[in-house]
Amino acid sequence: MRGRKRREGFTLVELLIVLAIISSLVSVVTPTAINAIRKAKATQVGVNMRNLNIAVMQYVTLNSTIPSTISDLVPGYVSRWPGSEYTIETVTATKITICYDAVAGGADPILIRQVYPALEASGNKLCFTVTLFGP
Repeated sequence: MRGRKRREGFTLVELLIVLAIISSLVSVVTPTAINAIRKAKATQVGVNMRNLNIAVMQYVTLNSTIPSTISDLVPGYVSRWPGSEYTIETVTATKITICYDAVAGGADPILIRQVYPALEASGNKLCFTVTLFGP
């Protein structure tokens, strides 16, 4: 009686089963990761808006004038701040409106409004108003 010679390695069925398990895991994890990235972007926009609010108040307190551009608020950090997404839209003696353009910034305006309902929506722009207490 001759014994069969055992082959080393994986069979095709084993490889297909492993491939099916890996692809099912990827299909479960991918949507979760994408949603986490979208929520992180919305949170980042909200934090930036809050920081701009603080920057406006500090600018008015230190300079006794109202800033006209975003680069006036963060002169040393302009390279780290997105350029075209944040703009100062309206300036009066007592109020300043800062807007975020969701198209230029690549964020979902609906999701940002869900996370930060206080932001005013105008098309693809999300705005907030800083009330100044007199320079």
